[in-house]
Amino acid sequence: MTSMRIILVLAAWGLTVLVIGAPPLMAQSPPAPAAAESFLADLSDIPLMPGLTQDEAASFLFDKPAGRILTARLHGCVEAADVRHYYGATLPQLGWLPAPLVSTATASTATASTLIYQREGERLTLEFSSRSDPGTDAASGTRSDEDDGCFELLLLLSPAAAGE
Repeated sequence: MTSMRIILVLAAWGLTVLVIGAPPLMAQSPPAPAAAESFLADLSDIPLMPGLTQDEAASFLFDKPAGRILTARLHGCVEAADVRHYYGATLPQLGWLPAPLVSTATASTATASTLIYQREGERLTLEFSSRSDPGTDAASGTRSDEDDGCFELLLLLSPAAAGE
């Protein structure tokens, strides 16, 4: 009789678990990673920041034995500081390190609107510029006192100069 009670109790418990659901017996697996980032159309190792769009017609890639040469134009209406932060955090994870200013020519061309990175004999330059003259609406040509916050980002990839 006792064994019959045990079987009935186990059966009732099993039915309850099936109807209500059981708590996990093992730790849950971590959530799936977010969808893969977008990368430049011609270069799968340079990410495209969300909010930016690549102008593929204005992009150029030349792959030669001495290294790759790429020009890519990106544009968007996001904060330039956010773009700097995004690439400043993302590129080092991909092996790109901020380039030291090694010559007066480099120092004179490196401004607050330019970021320069190096990786394995390649140099990546990011140049920021306004898409239109601040104060002028490019579509209508009328003057305005406010900048629309839209800009262009030019990415230039080239072999690093000797000694860099």
